[in-house]
Amino acid sequence: MKKWILHAILLIGCFYQSTAQDVMLQGWYWDYPKTGQGKWWVDTIAQQARTLSAAGFNSIWLPPMSMAGNAGFSNGYDIYDLYNLGGTYGANTAFGNRIRIDKMMDSLALYNLTPIADMIYNHRANGKLEVNGAVEGWIENYNLAKHNNGESCYPSDRFKCFLPIGGSTGLGAGIYYLKIHSASGSVDYFNKPYTVYVYTKKKGWANLPDLDETANNGGGDCAQPNDNISLGRNMKATIDAGGCGTDEFELNITTDDFLSPADTLFISITNDDGNYSDHFIYGIWHTGTNSDVQSQVRYQTYTNFTATPSGRGDMNYMNFKPNGNPTCLCGDWDAMLFYNDLDQYYQATIDTFHVWTKWMMEDVGVEGLRLDAVKNFTPEFTGNLLDYLHDNGNDPKIIVGESYDYDAATLKSRLDAVYSYMDEDTKNAMYYSLFDFNLQASLRDACDAFGYDARYVFSSGMHNSQQINRKNIITFVNNHDFREEPQSADNDPILGYAFILTNPLAGIPCVYWSDYHHNDYPSYTDDINKLMSAHYHFIQGAQDVDYLTRFNSPYAASYFSGGASTSLIYQLSNMTGVCLPGRDVVVAINFSGSPLKVDIGVNTGSPYHLQTGDTLVDILGRSGFPYAIVNGSSQIYIDLPARSYSVWARVSPIKQAPVVSASGVTSFCNGGQVMLSAAVINDCHSYQWKRNSEIIQGATGGTLMVTVSGVYQLEESYSGAMAHLSNSITVTVSPEHPEITSDGVALHCTVSDVAYQWMFGTSVSALANIPGATSQQHTPQQSGVYAVAITDNLNCKDTAGVFSFWMVGIPDQLPENTVSVFPNPAFDQICYQLQTTGCKLIEMYDMLGKLITTATLNNYVPGSLQFFDIQHFSAGAYYLKFYFEDSVIVKQFEKY
Repeated sequence: MKKWILHAILLIGCFYQSTAQDVMLQGWYWDYPKTGQGKWWVDTIAQQARTLSAAGFNSIWLPPMSMAGNAGFSNGYDIYDLYNLGGTYGANTAFGNRIRIDKMMDSLALYNLTPIADMIYNHRANGKLEVNGAVEGWIENYNLAKHNNGESCYPSDRFKCFLPIGGSTGLGAGIYYLKIHSASGSVDYFNKPYTVYVYTKKKGWANLPDLDETANNGGGDCAQPNDNISLGRNMKATIDAGGCGTDEFELNITTDDFLSPADTLFISITNDDGNYSDHFIYGIWHTGTNSDVQSQVRYQTYTNFTATPSGRGDMNYMNFKPNGNPTCLCGDWDAMLFYNDLDQYYQATIDTFHVWTKWMMEDVGVEGLRLDAVKNFTPEFTGNLLDYLHDNGNDPKIIVGESYDYDAATLKSRLDAVYSYMDEDTKNAMYYSLFDFNLQASLRDACDAFGYDARYVFSSGMHNSQQINRKNIITFVNNHDFREEPQSADNDPILGYAFILTNPLAGIPCVYWSDYHHNDYPSYTDDINKLMSAHYHFIQGAQDVDYLTRFNSPYAASYFSGGASTSLIYQLSNMTGVCLPGRDVVVAINFSGSPLKVDIGVNTGSPYHLQTGDTLVDILGRSGFPYAIVNGSSQIYIDLPARSYSVWARVSPIKQAPVVSASGVTSFCNGGQVMLSAAVINDCHSYQWKRNSEIIQGATGGTLMVTVSGVYQLEESYSGAMAHLSNSITVTVSPEHPEITSDGVALHCTVSDVAYQWMFGTSVSALANIPGATSQQHTPQQSGVYAVAITDNLNCKDTAGVFSFWMVGIPDQLPENTVSVFPNPAFDQICYQLQTTGCKLIEMYDMLGKLITTATLNNYVPGSLQFFDIQHFSAGAYYLKFYFEDSVIVKQFEKY
């Protein structure tokens, strides 16, 4: 079991997790950097935990963590080894490995972030081949009646046929006539393309161009000619539309084509591009025995999971459909949509997933579950799973299913179905929720679809249209599956976030990583942070909402610019937070390309609290006026720029700038620290520390521990509006932190006018002073690790980070970026990538100059990734030497 570490810490900054309302972050995106690219996304999450928590997130949805079929390059949905989180049994997952996941879990726990695991119960991928009589029976017994009854054919890319030959089989050299046709003869399969490929253990891929079938190739059964095929070569064919309906292929096997003691004729008949048909091999005539040997053909599927590296989570073909249990391989529950489709009614499947989920919670430490593709398996499985977890003392804080349905009534029925299988004590212990695809579609269209009436948002979603409890709903704007139009909200998706982050009755909001901050996409970090601040301070737990600009609204509106169809204005009341008891909030979102200028009526009746003369402050500071006053007609004036939004609350103006002071001296040696504090903190205000006028991420409380030089100020505001800056405090840390640079010959310390002492060693732990090396510059005499310690006139000391210097006799003639080596430091593998050809040899040395390993590159494709396995190397520094025609490039990395 995972051993949790108890940390005694001083929490500096304001964290919102004491509140009841969640804001979830989807902590990844489709193309997140993976270990196969030399990246560690698990470390990114661990390192950003404090900042994310301070921003207002209190749960984070992680990518699938179990080993996938495509290992370090996969998003994880091709799930393979349930209990293998990487590293422990060899390769890393794309996300990371168990050691790093444990460290990430510690970091998330430290900052009160609930880790949500992405769990896949619908399918499994990349198993080993095994004989599958159930699939054989399904394929060979499929017929027109079954097809017309809605039953589906078995996907041709998920099975392989084989025929034992050689040895005692009685089958060997001779001509094999392979006869293929549609099992049902349905017109629905006519003209669908497929590829025939046959090989033996001895003779595989021949690297020859594909063959194309000829018309009317039905062979002897149709009194037609046939087509010749050969081992290791593709034959392109189609299901015949009418006529004889058969394709016959003549395969001539000689004694040179197979292993005589025992071999196998492997036959695949895969449809092209997933365009499945029900074709199968109904006959194989063998001239050597002068008989039809089709009855000896067997079927294999990739469903053997009995020898995974973790040695746990065993499954075989009986866990998958078809397996003899009733199924149609059709509809939401039974269709073979992804990989090998699991039978969630099969008891061994149920037991395996129950125990695995319990292990993920108890051993790994996840506290929430995101259930993938819940519409594709029975709700009984989900309900019973939650009962099992509760009965075993595990109550997930968040459970959300992905039911990819845009109809709100369908989402409600799927939610209700799961609850119908949950015991009463389970229902009382947890909330099962669904992602609100219906609301997402309406918000997407409001953002992107010109002419869409934004007021439809008010009647969309699981809460507004189906009256579902907010705790059973997760609202979102974009996610990893929505990577292109028309699914994703592409134009100003922040307008969608303005709605879900200011309307808690609609559900628990989930923010997508790529919308929050990502270098390759528009980023709304600051905007979303301010919306979350407004949410927590003034909106959370609102019990009532009145959509002021809904269709047939009773509230008078006078538009001077913009209009009702391109804007949303609503009023919230009866919040549970301490900042606005007995007060209301008004939100306006302008989807128009023109400014919104409107006198809009507000609700002054119970249970709302606005009255004539009340003054509302624009707490985000985005409108044309800082205040809105309820006039005698019970209206307020709203003025917003195009494609913008804001929030108005009845709060008192901030009249004074904050005053900050230091707990001690503000000039000290490196390694010291000083606490900066605000004299007065208002829990309903927002705070942001700045250093040299730049925001310090995550520093949003009334105190700040300072360890680096700079000019510090504290900004106090209402979620960014009415901001006041404090007095400034200058902190000076001595000496300036040194760095080591090199021109290839000498080493240079970046800090001047101090005392120097250069050090050398064969490793970081073996550094020792170099006698007489007390200048700002030093010329190395041997390869190794160098460092420099400095002392200033105040006797303050610091040491530069180590610099590895390698004595190379051949100068580099190629640009340094010709070769990339990553990650650095590395743990179990080091990746290298070359941008050109011509590298003849690669050598790896340790710090003592000992040659560790070599590699030669043949037919290297520039830009492709190659690896050295360093899992069992000792920790320390290593060098890679890349030999080109007229140069050598040396790269150093650290193994930890």
